[in-house]
Amino acid sequence: MYFNSINRNIFKGEKEMTFPKKVKMSGFEINLVLIEHDISYEVAEQQGSFVSKPPLTIYLDKKIIDKADRTSLNVLIHEFLHFSYYQYQLSATKQLDDDTREELEVNSMANSIIELLLDTDLKPWILKVMKECK
Repeated sequence: MYFNSINRNIFKGEKEMTFPKKVKMSGFEINLVLIEHDISYEVAEQQGSFVSKPPLTIYLDKKIIDKADRTSLNVLIHEFLHFSYYQYQLSATKQLDDDTREELEVNSMANSIIELLLDTDLKPWILKVMKECK
């Protein structure tokens, strides 16, 4: 039903670039599962999905990730922001005043994005995609 390979070279003519099956972020292990486009988009009507019950999993549309473009990065970051929302318990900020809530939410998201970009096994893949984006 799904396809998840870590040894696919998605950049033709380049040194092998892998898309990991798992990443660690903020002490959590998150499974990354690539699923066929027909299942992801046509059946489930989504490009990605974060599942917050153990084991933490992000499902991604394989066709989108394989393009290794701006849309791929957008979908990947979008799903990791769902993880951040879960991890930092941002749903609990609703009772705070607007200024406090905004600062807490923005700071939490910024920390998550920096961690995703700099501290996970996705860093080489993300940097390569960013370099290739026009």
